[in-house]
Amino acid sequence: MTPGASSHHWDLWLLRALAPAAEIGDLAALLHNRRNHAARLAELPARLRAGDAGCLAEGRRLLADAPELTSGVVVSLQLGPYPCLFEPYLAAGVDLTVLASSAATQRWLPLVEDLARRYGRGRCLQWLDAAGYAAALERLGGALRAGGAVLIFADADRCFDAQAGAVSRRVSYCLPGREVRVSTCLARLLCQSERTLYPVILRWTEDGRRVSWRGQPAQRWTRCDDPATVAQLLHDWIFHEVMADLAQWSGWSLLAAASLAVADGGARDRVPSGLQEDYRRAFALCAARAAATVRVELEADLAIWPGDVLADLTHHCFYRAQGLRDGDLAPLRTGRTTLAALASWHGRRWVEAHILRLCLLGLARLRAGGPDGGP
Repeated sequence: MTPGASSHHWDLWLLRALAPAAEIGDLAALLHNRRNHAARLAELPARLRAGDAGCLAEGRRLLADAPELTSGVVVSLQLGPYPCLFEPYLAAGVDLTVLASSAATQRWLPLVEDLARRYGRGRCLQWLDAAGYAAALERLGGALRAGGAVLIFADADRCFDAQAGAVSRRVSYCLPGREVRVSTCLARLLCQSERTLYPVILRWTEDGRRVSWRGQPAQRWTRCDDPATVAQLLHDWIFHEVMADLAQWSGWSLLAAASLAVADGGARDRVPSGLQEDYRRAFALCAARAAATVRVELEADLAIWPGDVLADLTHHCFYRAQGLRDGDLAPLRTGRTTLAALASWHGRRWVEAHILRLCLLGLARLRAGGPDGGP
């Protein structure tokens, strides 16, 4: 899910958004199954180039039985052997516009272009990287007006949100394990296009030899619909499908973005809300009258991870770092650093912003004691 040191803490936290009671053993089993899924994906290019009927027959049959899929908006997920989705369109000579994440573009575009050349359909394929938000929207609108098929992966929604800087376009969404904030960018796009939406899901069969293709009831929204409501419905569908087989999902970045996209005050402070004002006053009093003798002690093993993530490795909780750096934590880990020393290094406002927040989150506490000897 997320590579790097201590990634199992992060992975367990993400997993608990969908399965609140999950433990390390559950994560280990999931990662084992994900490795099996990754191995099957690694074999997929060779199988597609060879025209493997186990991968393609059901998809070609679905396209033949549902011709509306050749001129509408097909939405799918990075679930199972999702790259198989392209082949039936290329084989049938259907004009296809694909909107995918940068990661999917880098991994699968060369294969899809190769398949298009093999079928002599190079001009039928238009691939849009969702990282180019404005350009992608403009070209997507043209593709919709031209009447070809448009294939959108839900994980592209996260890229739209990042490029557009649309934090305010996220809405609260309740997963089994926590409340997250999901993007409304894809929902807005679908409402503005007023085109019929056809969900299609791919999964490996249990033995991994064949691909199960499943179309779902069509949906259509208009400019009169509320994008926030549509986003809720879209994510109901996304997580319903994902939770049916977590090991086959390759779009964990969507969940990571939703989990971290919280407002500054979105995290649940561990100091009860009724006591926070008293705590703030006590903190201000210590900083004003006893800064030279009040030390800061951490209550958890903390780290700053890429992406402005403050990781509580003791309790498997994660927050926005809000500019706090890993180097800032080094003096705090000694348990001897005073408020006065921190103020001299960073300034009083920094102490009020970061140390007070750590205390309110239950990640640090103030303790009377002597001055330290420096960082």
